[in-house]
Amino acid sequence: MNNLQNTNQNPETSLTNDPNTNNSQTSMSIEEEKSVKVDNQMAQEINTTTTIPNNKTNQFSKTQQQQQQQQQQQQTSKNDFKIKTEETKEPNTNNERTVEQEEQNKNSIEKEFNEATKHMTGTGSLIKEMREQYQSLDSSVLTSDAVNYLVLKYLHETGKQTTSFAFASESKVLEKFRPTTKIPQGLLISLIQKGLKYLELETEIMEGLRSDEFFFLQRIYKKIEQKTDEIENDEIRKIEIENEKIEKKNQEKPIDSSNRTACIGHTSNIFRVQWSPTEDLLATGSEDFSTRIWNFDERVENTIKNISGWKLLNCKTIQPSLVKSGESATVTYLDWSPDGQYLAIGYFNGEISITSSNGNLLFQLCQHNGPIFGLKWNSNGKYLLSGSIDNKVIVWDIETQKPKNIYLHHKGVIMDLDWKDDRTFATCSEDKTISICDVGNPQPSKLFTAHSQCITSIRWSPNGKFLASCSDDSIIKIWNINKEKSILELKEHENEILSLEWSNTGPGTNYPNSKLLLGTSSLDLSVKIWDIETGRSKHTLRKHLEPVENISFSPNGKMLATVSLDSWVHIWDQKKGSILKSFQAPKPLLAVDWNKSGDKLAVTSRDGLVYILQL
Repeated sequence: MNNLQNTNQNPETSLTNDPNTNNSQTSMSIEEEKSVKVDNQMAQEINTTTTIPNNKTNQFSKTQQQQQQQQQQQQTSKNDFKIKTEETKEPNTNNERTVEQEEQNKNSIEKEFNEATKHMTGTGSLIKEMREQYQSLDSSVLTSDAVNYLVLKYLHETGKQTTSFAFASESKVLEKFRPTTKIPQGLLISLIQKGLKYLELETEIMEGLRSDEFFFLQRIYKKIEQKTDEIENDEIRKIEIENEKIEKKNQEKPIDSSNRTACIGHTSNIFRVQWSPTEDLLATGSEDFSTRIWNFDERVENTIKNISGWKLLNCKTIQPSLVKSGESATVTYLDWSPDGQYLAIGYFNGEISITSSNGNLLFQLCQHNGPIFGLKWNSNGKYLLSGSIDNKVIVWDIETQKPKNIYLHHKGVIMDLDWKDDRTFATCSEDKTISICDVGNPQPSKLFTAHSQCITSIRWSPNGKFLASCSDDSIIKIWNINKEKSILELKEHENEILSLEWSNTGPGTNYPNSKLLLGTSSLDLSVKIWDIETGRSKHTLRKHLEPVENISFSPNGKMLATVSLDSWVHIWDQKKGSILKSFQAPKPLLAVDWNKSGDKLAVTSRDGLVYILQL
């Protein structure tokens, strides 16, 4: 059985038979050449395909290592099924096999395979299939780069453009590997299925069983399911107990149907939502490539039966103008200018559109070569800051519609950015660093390694005194830019941080007598409200049964809204840590935002609906 090696091999030998085994294989047939062209074309398409990336690929390599260790243990254990290929090999000082030697080796292997499996009944097709697969792979080496390429090809074949783009970007597989022969469609699944069958077969032989059925995977799955169920049941019970305590103190009230409005128009996931800072205009950006501006004062009659009782709104729809054929233009970021006159829209193809408040397109900004992951106006509306997967940070002069500065100091994807004031801003990256920059200065004034893993979000406090950062390392850090190290490390979360939000309270805000608070949500299903003065969480909010995707403080800081993939939105009293109101949508919820007066809450969903809850 071939070993899955986690080392880089020559691309010309990966996923192919040894060229010395048959001289006729040194040149590809016309059909194979066409196939290679198709695979190379697929690679080019993946380079230009655009969807929101995901930066979690390390687990795949860990799985490879675990599989390799398991295979090594099986080979060294006492069993009756050892394929002694080395005994059939003759010394060759030039490290080359002749056709005759190769045939002898395969015949020996086939003979031993037949001997090991002759006692089995009811497995004819499986034995034949495994024998053919085993022989076809005998003279090839499946490298980690080859496996990565098969994974990439599978993602592309199944239409998962978001994941394929991120995987290609992080693994660099298109730079390390190019196929030299025909790769059939669905090869990855075929290899996995046959490999699992082979493991089942090998296990039956090693344990000396004589059965027409294989139970190897069933035994493993059963153990995993039992363990997973035990963990999930414990976690769910803990949450249920906590919820029961909260509900005894304060029974939450559902939001009355007369205070709910549905915004219908999008046809896919809505990742972005933001109210205008000056009036009740709501902007939403979706995976369907469109941005919509909803006017709360313009109503239409409800003619849709399945949402009876909801009020509906009119909207202005904005479509990207520079999308090429086959290119994705998912809306990745939205930001209103401080005076509410302009809306900046960032797309996955790198385009930035500037529109008026009524939705008319004014101009485009085109310098990025990948998805826009950060887009923020400064407080006077003179500059627009953008960051992208191409590692660039650009300060745009809106008056000239040209870059004021382009920064290239980060070595990874720009994950987030935020203004401290009119001229100073911070950026964070997948390279685990945070930079502090000033408009007009071509180099960052500070650049420091802040976390042990990818930094996903940063936010300045309302008065610009503190910078909060969160990471996949489950830690939140508070920074003072006058110091080289963080002044606080908040470590109570047990998993990756999903969102980070300051309350608009404390010194320098409209609510100077209220405490400055920080809210965070995590994959551990909890939401925490932190007291920065003590460095400890003030409340741990547990109600959701799925990850909390987004949180938002009300303008006066008294309430905190949380939305989750469990389809619930909860509105919490941040002082008591109890729920005030709740609403359940039909589909998982993605984003949430309060309007400027704090009497309306906008929530977006995976089914393309926007819910406006009037409080």
